[in-house]
Amino acid sequence: HAGTLDPMARGVLVVLFGQATKLASYITDGDKIYRGRLRLGLETDTYDIEGTVEHEFSWEHVTPEAVSQDIAGWRELSEQEVPAYSAAKHKGKPLYALKRNGEQVPVKTKPVRIYDAQALDIALPEVQFRVSCSQGTYVRSLAHSLGKRLGCGATLTALVREYSHPFALEHAVALQTVLEEPGGLAENILPLERCLPTARGNGVKSMVKF
Repeated sequence: HAGTLDPMARGVLVVLFGQATKLASYITDGDKIYRGRLRLGLETDTYDIEGTVEHEFSWEHVTPEAVSQDIAGWRELSEQEVPAYSAAKHKGKPLYALKRNGEQVPVKTKPVRIYDAQALDIALPEVQFRVSCSQGTYVRSLAHSLGKRLGCGATLTALVREYSHPFALEHAVALQTVLEEPGGLAENILPLERCLPTARGNGVKSMVKF
């Protein structure tokens, strides 16, 4: 498969078969679009709602205008903090393994590109948003950093990957469908040439618009 999804997340996961596996690095490095939901007033150890709540804060001082402005401000980010509960490695070990073993987890950052970001619906403390970003961007870190900037904490509560270069949700088949009808798998496999519809790096900007 090309590009993992957090356990909580749903959406597009590209699976490659046969000769198509030779394109794995190309597909994995492609841009992504996510639709998500976050909740103000909470911080967890994983930066999402499946983690352990570490802090609770008042969010009543936050305005919808400030939330919308700060989400749009993600476009200015060039790097982000890697969550302690992630598959990123330190001295050959995943960070999540170090964290679970009670070992010290180093603070790591990584470069990211945010092409577009916008709030879709704000009903505080709940906020829905969409973000177009480079491969490897941690959306839960975006939520966490938003809470820090607003001074009230924030935790990701839902996430759907709507696009993974070069495929969108409309091209996807539900995993449950594949499991229930394994004999129909071949009918759902897209031809190899569908992996190369656009020049690399132009997938999000040329194929999908907000």
